[in-house]
Amino acid sequence: MPTYLKLEDLNAVASPTTVLGLFDDAASGTVTETQPSVLLTIDRAEAEAASVLLRNFSEEAILEMGTLDLAFRSHVAWVAMHFASERRGEFVEEDGNGRYKAQYDRAMKYFNSLAKSANRSTVANAGLGANSGGKLNPQLSAPRAARFTFAPDKDNPKGSGGF
Repeated sequence: MPTYLKLEDLNAVASPTTVLGLFDDAASGTVTETQPSVLLTIDRAEAEAASVLLRNFSEEAILEMGTLDLAFRSHVAWVAMHFASERRGEFVEEDGNGRYKAQYDRAMKYFNSLAKSANRSTVANAGLGANSGGKLNPQLSAPRAARFTFAPDKDNPKGSGGF
């Protein structure tokens, strides 16, 4: 079940007419947020973002970013639009990709950047992930001695290593 992305987010990044064209399978002239195709597409887009972000953020932090960070939510909306365009044959390009492949690629690059702490969310509490600031959180349970592996000295291959 979708947690933060709404139909209005899809309408905001594309247009209500485009969203209608992607989801109005019955040609009724309306699209609702409870429609199974809408729910499945939005859920899939949220899962796609989470699959990248979970390496550095908790589910709670991802939910907070999705709820409060407009840039983050817009990227997830573009992922949903890409998935929606793939489900309708008339929106699939000759290369087999959906209409919004460029936006999907940009969103995935953004998520990857967030996951690596190269970018930060505008949400204060969600901005720091487990790998932020060069630290590993949580800390290891017991301190370990540093281990060094020396490469052989190029001038003395049989002797002790060095830099």
